[in-house]
Parts: sequence; C-alpha cells; structure tokens
Amino acid sequence: MNCRQNSRKDLEVAWMQYANNYNSNRYGYCCAEQGAGVQGPMGPTGPAGAAVSSAYNPADAPQYTQGQMVMYNGALYVVNRSNPAGTPGSSADYMAVGGGGSSALYDPTKSANYTQGQLVVSNGTVYIVGKNNPSGTPGSSADYTAIAGPAGPVATVNYDANKAPNYLPGQIVVSNGVPYIVQTANPTGTPGSSPSYAPLASGSAPGAAGPTGPMGPQGPQAP
Repeated sequence: MNCRQNSRKDLEVAWMQYANNYNSNRYGYCCAEQGAGVQGPMGPTGPAGAAVSSAYNPADAPQYTQGQMVMYNGALYVVNRSNPAGTPGSSADYMAVGGGGSSALYDPTKSANYTQGQLVVSNGTVYIVGKNNPSGTPGSSADYTAIAGPAGPVATVNYDANKAPNYLPGQIVVSNGVPYIVQTANPTGTPGSSPSYAPLASGSAPGAAGPTGPMGPQGPQAP
C-alpha cells in the first residue's frame, strides 16, 4: 500500500516538475504561480468606419449614419443623426462643413485653381488642400491631407467632452456649428478656445431667420 502511494506521489511530483519547466521555458511562468490563462493572439482588425459618400443620394439617405459626410451641390455636409430627413442645405439633419462652400469633388482639370485649406473629395475620402495650385493627386501627393473617410482617421463627430481623450490627430469634430480639426492626441480644452483644435473654416453656424418684413402698399386697381 505504501509503495503504491509513494509511486503515485512520485509520479505527481514528476509531472508537476515537468509542467513547471515546460511553462517556464515557453510562457515565463510556473503552474504554481499561474493566476490566469495564457493571453490569446490579437483578434482581427475591425471594419472601417463609415465612409464618406461621394454624392448625396436620397435613396441611400435612410442608411446614412451620424458623422457621415456627403456631397451635395458642390458642398460638403456632416450627417447630424442616423436616418436623416430632408436634404442637405435645407434640413437640420445635415450640417454644412465650411459654411456650405469651398469643397468639391476632386477634378484634375480644376486642381490648378485649388487654394490652401479647400476641401476635396476623392474616392470617398475627404482631403484638405495643403497649398495653392497643388500638384499630384489626392492619396498620393503630400499636397493633399486625408482628414476623413477610408484613408482618414475616423468619421466626423459632434464634439463630446467625455470622448475627447480618445480623439485622434486629424479627426474632425463639430462644435457650435463650426468644424474643427484635432491637432493632437488626447486634446485639451474645447474647440474655439484651445490650440488643440484648429477651425476647418472661418465663420460660425447660420443665425436664425429674421422677422417678416411689413406688408407692401396695395397696388392700383385694375381697369
């Protein structure tokens, strides 16, 4: 009986020593010290964020998501909420970037007239023109910097102080109707007062409509 017990105990000790040596050599820990399993491999990269639509399409509008950007009549707009209503330029569900102007679909025949700070959209990505009369093409030339879309950092969002620590350089945030480019990771302060945010375009949100004017005088009576 004692021999069997000793043999079993010796076998268990030998197995533990083998396991400790194996884990120590391969993973850097011993069984007696193990508190958690071995870290698994990194998972696959997640899907890309919402891409920039090259042109507004009312048939696709129900699938638009908040922060997406669309082009309409030569102007760039940020979608303010998912499944937006109305059309860009007349609906509050779309906010014009840069006051509704200075943005266009990239056209190589017009690029000589592009000016520094202008926005152009090429292959679903929004670029900022880095200098007047830029050379090359967006995506391959240093004269164009991607700011949103598949080649850019992330989709445009409305500024949220609670999420600001996760903002990335080059990201666009909209605050009080004005779009800003994030200049540093984990930016400090708030758009409009902090150098961590650079306004994408001068100006502010459109004001409220003015009061209706007085009625004009009555016209002459018809003969």
